[in-house]
Amino acid sequence: MWLRSQIAGLLWGGFMYLFAADEPHTVTQAAVYLAGGMVFGLAFWWLTRSQERRLFGDLSDAERATATAAVRAGRRPEDPRLRDAATRLARRWTRRGTRPAYHVIVFVFFLLLSIYVAIDVTPWSWFGVVFWPLAGWLSWRTERGQRLAAERFLS
Repeated sequence: MWLRSQIAGLLWGGFMYLFAADEPHTVTQAAVYLAGGMVFGLAFWWLTRSQERRLFGDLSDAERATATAAVRAGRRPEDPRLRDAATRLARRWTRRGTRPAYHVIVFVFFLLLSIYVAIDVTPWSWFGVVFWPLAGWLSWRTERGQRLAAERFLS
């Protein structure tokens, strides 16, 4: 997970360097943006790792996948450790924070920010006008499916 977070951070830093850095591009700017991306990746790795530890404890990757699959399928695992982890995951997926109103607020904010940046800073941000509604819809759809599966699992 650490490596995935670093790769995502480097991609983010590279993307920001290419599309948001002031002209002319320099090696120093590239280093600053890439280092910032790595710090960004480390922060999200730490947050993701702590959340996974709360949900799954000391389960192996295969056991985590089994618990997740059990919630999606709506069946309780026989192993009490997996059953407890699956129950925690199902409760997490049915939390209030996964409701559609939160998605609308977050993705409309990013859509408006993209419009502002496209008008005021760089026309590359018009990409966000297409990207954020699509990402919001996919995120809402995924979390809706997770919530429905979790409700089936908990009932």
